[in-house]
Amino acid sequence: MRVLVLLFFLLLLAGCAQKGERVVSPDLSPVPVPEGARCPECGMFVKEYENWACEAILGSREVVFFDDPGDMFIYHSKHRENILKIYCRDYYTQEWVSVEDAYFVVNAAISTPMGFGIAVFADSGDAENFRREYSMGPATEVLTFQEVVERGVKPP
Repeated sequence: MRVLVLLFFLLLLAGCAQKGERVVSPDLSPVPVPEGARCPECGMFVKEYENWACEAILGSREVVFFDDPGDMFIYHSKHRENILKIYCRDYYTQEWVSVEDAYFVVNAAISTPMGFGIAVFADSGDAENFRREYSMGPATEVLTFQEVVERGVKPP
């Protein structure tokens, strides 16, 4: 019996350690991605793909982190009523940009951590230059956050 109780507590402790620490943003500003943060959609460690990271600040002010913009859109489709603010990394500058101010270049040919093919830009000119520079063809579009939400994002 003691072995079962000990095993239960070890499993509980391991589960807590995998989730990482709880991160909050009291003022709704972006926060650094912590080491143990895992994407709630795919389970990957976000820090390993920080240049593609997005984060959503929930009503509780808790922050959830994503390793790919596509995972953020999937999460948003399920939890939008509980999200207060979302930030993504600009492809070129790596600075946080609010999704309301961001431009999204969408094409399956863009290599992203989970294969959604979405790159984020703070500047519409940068987004358009990226689209043209990489000649990804007519299927490549520069969209606003709301346009991506309306079209929907499906797992690759």
